[in-house]
Amino acid sequence: MAREKIEETEFSATSYESIDPEIEEIKITILEIAELRLIEVSWDGATYNAEFSVGFNAIHSSTDYSHAIYDREDGVHYGMEYSSHLYTHDEHFSATIEISFKHGLRKNAKIIYLKFYETIFYIDIDSVQYIREIVKGYDE
Repeated sequence: MAREKIEETEFSATSYESIDPEIEEIKITILEIAELRLIEVSWDGATYNAEFSVGFNAIHSSTDYSHAIYDREDGVHYGMEYSSHLYTHDEHFSATIEISFKHGLRKNAKIIYLKFYETIFYIDIDSVQYIREIVKGYDE
């Protein structure tokens, strides 16, 4: 359930440099609950705050306009450079988890609700590990 929610969420990259890549694709490699705090408990359920430790690979794509020429007559840029690179990330995302206990039995525990605090996951690209460049046509 957590894996699917993370994969479906939008990612946005932040950096101290002027790089502003698009996160095109992610593949989760590690997903663990790093910390779990009980918030509320009752006979038929419990609510927790959870911090997930997530390791994933992501493709970052960007357009470099530094050597581009702008044609005012046509209103287009020529000579832009496109690039895609694969990086590995280690991030932490927080969520609320609700668990129900059918008939009050722990062995019947079932997650009924999982919501991450963030609607967009902001990832710091200054602290990622570079894997390789993605070459269009070659890597497909």
